[in-house]
Amino acid sequence: MPATERLDGLSRDELYDLAKERGIGRRSSMTKEELYRALAALQDHESEESEESEESGTLDRSTTADRSIWTGHISFGLVAIPVGIYTAVEDRSISFHLLDELDGARIRYRKVNEQTGEEVPRDRIVKGYPVASGQYVTFTDDELSRIPSDSVGAIHVTQFVTPDEIDPMLLDRSYFVAPRDGGAMAYAVLAGAMQSQGRVAVAKVTLRQREHLALLRVAGDLLALETLHWPDEVRIPAFETLDEAHSPSDEAVTMAQQLIEHLSAPFDAGRYRDSYREGLEEAIEAKLAGREIRLAPDEAEPAEIVDLTEVLRRSLDQTGSRKSA
Repeated sequence: MPATERLDGLSRDELYDLAKERGIGRRSSMTKEELYRALAALQDHESEESEESEESGTLDRSTTADRSIWTGHISFGLVAIPVGIYTAVEDRSISFHLLDELDGARIRYRKVNEQTGEEVPRDRIVKGYPVASGQYVTFTDDELSRIPSDSVGAIHVTQFVTPDEIDPMLLDRSYFVAPRDGGAMAYAVLAGAMQSQGRVAVAKVTLRQREHLALLRVAGDLLALETLHWPDEVRIPAFETLDEAHSPSDEAVTMAQQLIEHLSAPFDAGRYRDSYREGLEEAIEAKLAGREIRLAPDEAEPAEIVDLTEVLRRSLDQTGSRKSA
């Protein structure tokens, strides 16, 4: 039976619980239809294997789902390009259910009225903004989704900048942006112009009842959207330990530069794997087979660096021997 058939007939509460188990973000603000689409898209990701990855020996990665999480248009100047936004990355971490150790029964979270102790159905739950003790301004999901904004239904481009003007600290989530019917030509023109000028677009877009600052960039043959944190969401760094730093010696800086050079190479994402997830998968298989699982030894605290220059020298010797091997 196809995975999507198992979603048919589920209530919103059941879809929500399933979305929670699968770690789907911002599920609280989703309608039943949005929950269904998000779960179906996740199942599509898990069920499809990339033949190209198998043939080339690259990492096993799934393809984008057919269902967009958002439809609207790119707005820059007087141009409006119909597009859809598609999730570009997936969380492949292993998730667990919470169980009672005594009898193995599932532990579930319930939304309970704190005054009556009774469980409240989700269609009766509204969102409240606290204005005083026990006083709230309440909103329904429909009201929140219709708050006026110039970024509702649009990726509203405000300016074009060079990529190095964007602080990586601001980057949040990644999405693909693909043209919809009638938008392919204008989409290609915009992507080509941005590519030729080495520019990225700063934009605003509202996704799931939240306006985002965003970065629109060319990624191969596509446009990619990176949502950004708002500047006031980035904390101001204040660390007393930095005040204790003394001016490093020229010798130490030179050796650090040499060590960086020894460890420098073109970036290849395919060489990296999630070793914790692989170890956890092995542990799950071992427990299913009744075998003892392999655990890493307790790690001792690293020794305090007394002579930084000597540690750098040993590091250079170590990396040098690896390169010559």
